[in-house]
Amino acid sequence: MTTEPFSNPVALDFVDRLRASARGNRIAWGPELTPFIRECGAMSGVVAADAAVALFRSAGEIVANLTATHGPPPWDIHPYDFAPHAAAVSDFGALLLKRKNPSLTVGHIRELLDQSVRFGDVSDWFTPHIHALFAVVRSRWPELSDCPDVRANLTQLAVFARRLERKPRAFRYSAGKSGDFAVGVERLLDPLNAFPIDPGEGWTDAVLADLQEMPASERLPWLDLLHLCRDAPGSAPGAKWTRDIARLLDVIGLPRAQDRLLRWLPLFALPRTDDWPYVNPEYNRHFRFEVWPHHADVLRGLCWIAGLHRHDDLARALRDVVLAGYRKRPGRERCVKAGNAGVLALGLMPGPVALAHLAALRAKVKFVTGQRMIAKALAAVAEREGVPPDEIEEIAAPTLGMCEVGRLERTLEGCAAALRIDGDSIAGATIQWTDASGKRLKAAPAAVRAQRPEELKELSDALQDMRKLLPAQRDRIENLILEPRSWVVPIWRERYLDHPLVGIVARRLIWLFDEGSSVTAAAWLREDPKAPPHSRGALVRADGSAFDPAPHARVSLWFPLDAGEGGRPRADIAEWRAFYEAHRIRQPFKQAHREIYPLSEHEQGDAVYSNRFAGRVLRQRIYRGLAHERRWRDPLRHMNDGCFPPTHRLLPHWGIRAEFWVQGDGDEVDGAGYRNLSTDQVRFYHIDALREGAASDVLLRGSHKADAPQNQPMRLQDVPNIVLSEVFRDIDLMVSVSDLGASLDWQDGGVRDRHKHYWSLYVVGPLGPSGKERLEILQSLMPRLRIAPACTITDPFLVVLGKRRAYKIHIGSGKTLMPPSDRLLNIGSPRRGPSKRDQDSLFLPFEGDHTLSVILSKAILLADDDKITDPDILRQIDAP
Repeated sequence: MTTEPFSNPVALDFVDRLRASARGNRIAWGPELTPFIRECGAMSGVVAADAAVALFRSAGEIVANLTATHGPPPWDIHPYDFAPHAAAVSDFGALLLKRKNPSLTVGHIRELLDQSVRFGDVSDWFTPHIHALFAVVRSRWPELSDCPDVRANLTQLAVFARRLERKPRAFRYSAGKSGDFAVGVERLLDPLNAFPIDPGEGWTDAVLADLQEMPASERLPWLDLLHLCRDAPGSAPGAKWTRDIARLLDVIGLPRAQDRLLRWLPLFALPRTDDWPYVNPEYNRHFRFEVWPHHADVLRGLCWIAGLHRHDDLARALRDVVLAGYRKRPGRERCVKAGNAGVLALGLMPGPVALAHLAALRAKVKFVTGQRMIAKALAAVAEREGVPPDEIEEIAAPTLGMCEVGRLERTLEGCAAALRIDGDSIAGATIQWTDASGKRLKAAPAAVRAQRPEELKELSDALQDMRKLLPAQRDRIENLILEPRSWVVPIWRERYLDHPLVGIVARRLIWLFDEGSSVTAAAWLREDPKAPPHSRGALVRADGSAFDPAPHARVSLWFPLDAGEGGRPRADIAEWRAFYEAHRIRQPFKQAHREIYPLSEHEQGDAVYSNRFAGRVLRQRIYRGLAHERRWRDPLRHMNDGCFPPTHRLLPHWGIRAEFWVQGDGDEVDGAGYRNLSTDQVRFYHIDALREGAASDVLLRGSHKADAPQNQPMRLQDVPNIVLSEVFRDIDLMVSVSDLGASLDWQDGGVRDRHKHYWSLYVVGPLGPSGKERLEILQSLMPRLRIAPACTITDPFLVVLGKRRAYKIHIGSGKTLMPPSDRLLNIGSPRRGPSKRDQDSLFLPFEGDHTLSVILSKAILLADDDKITDPDILRQIDAP
């Protein structure tokens, strides 16, 4: 193109002074630049147009000079050598172009585009002026559409914008809306091939493949729909956006659109399909699950569309999007925007299935923001349906088509299919097939797969739902310990004991029946000892006598501490433990065998904190994951933090906030934060008290408000014993699992041996409450085991006499030592499971204690150490 002079002296003088000020201040914005803003507003349209061109040309000169000195970009120069010029051109260029009546000729616009290309791939800060310029181009497109240089420059700028948008989050400084510009250019130049997404993610690859196969008449409405998804404003679908989507769905066809969504949404959980474009290996693990911001926008819109109409399969897909979006990745959650959109869509979708998945997500999702979104969605559904908010999760529990507890039967092509829970664990959901003669089949017959695929899919979906919903129902019921509720018997039977899904969990637990004059503990006992625990049976007391509660009785979950007796341990704990062991019923979580944490002598009286967990060294990454899983809130602790807010949990029912004080330890880092943490006090506050180290409350510390009684820590003896015990139990779990001593390979990698003595104490230290509970279970279980003659329990060890040598397994940590030198035997979790004979005698009356399972597996393995074939284990055993 021919370059026009645009040599207005006023404009040139303005640009010269602006460049000098930016260069002198070494910053983009400051008090010295404020007069230039006013000067821009006072310019005439002609001067403003010439000033914009002169400003862009000056940027081109800077780029040319730097290229001559340092070679083509990117440059290895100090940011101040270039950033002030980039920001000045970008910001003031946008100011000049956004005027109401800029006197821009076609020549002005062509020159601005040409200079933008020279400058556009240099700086991440160079974006505002491009959007302002593109707005001018779109308004003048009839005059510019036939100019080849305009099309070429727009295409090149779109390439620059795409490159900036696709940078991984760790390298994306200020991409702004660069992707919106790129899509706008593509829609202007070639609307049929203007895709709002890029390849590289599993679901976007599928979308692009489907679009490429569509004829033009079908592709255009889909592209319009995807662009609407990308451009959706706000955090929830608005009325206009919903109307526009409904119009496009009428063109596409709702069933066809739902089929596409059902194919695309489940693919979001998959890792990326492209390669890492940078050589820095530090970010490689982040990139596998990186989600581009514009992809998150499109996915958000697709989730909203999925929630507009009832569709049970799409409800499952939305549930999986939520779990994938909130799933923890190195340093952060994968895609919070997608998770939030899935939650909102499930809340919008009518029907019980969507509500059931939303209720299950509340128990499964531990991410704090996700918990808030789910609670908000459930509250909205409760208001819409006219149901009390605290009952919505109970009412939402689905039956999955079952007519009796834990069993669904169908007859297909002469064969019987039974969806059932067999065995002791709630995780044992299977589909059993039998033919007309009663013979068991390994899988669905070919005739069923060929003739009844839809019914077969329904069975398969019900199986998957059961496997996902049962753990969620288990967690929800366990949470009733700290959020207690009670029901009259008929409602309790309907929602818990006799509910086809929830009953699988409820019939394995102990319940309290308050009839006014008396309180009775009872549990479900099956009629057939060989049947699953939730099978046909009746309520019985701990001694096995039948119990028929009065209809007016209030039912609540049994807990080892009696809230009505000052929090003392119940007298029937031993009886219930014997009941579950004798009848071989495995509880879904520790209830009868639950650890109890009473106050020690030093924690009584006026004590306001506990030091029982102080002085431990924890691995921050593992500790934070456990804290979030137990519904605690825990910030990532960085080395540049000025304070360390405590890990805390809110207990609204009790009006209490529990705090566990931890801080960074040492100078090792893991990604963005400390590798290790050191522990301190446990405290309890009123739920609204100021928080130590919280950004919202830190300014009030030291003021008279901080001294107010409601902001002081509570005396430990004033905390309800149930709250105290459960909080200590949570902290014990988080500390014991994340403890530095629990690392199998730490003794080979401790920095400067600074924690070597600490690690040794961890391996041989005294047992805490969970370890003591484990010891009691081993004492009752060991006589029934085949290896009993080779085992001896001497607190805190289980001593195993093998054929080669003796071993000591620490009952608290699960570590294995070899006397007499007590060398560590590093075998992890044994790969070879116990034999069928050992499995029959190896019954645990509860689920969830992984350490106890590891201890027993190790004992069985080491008792027969002459049969070990693993060369690494043998090398350690035979070492002198």
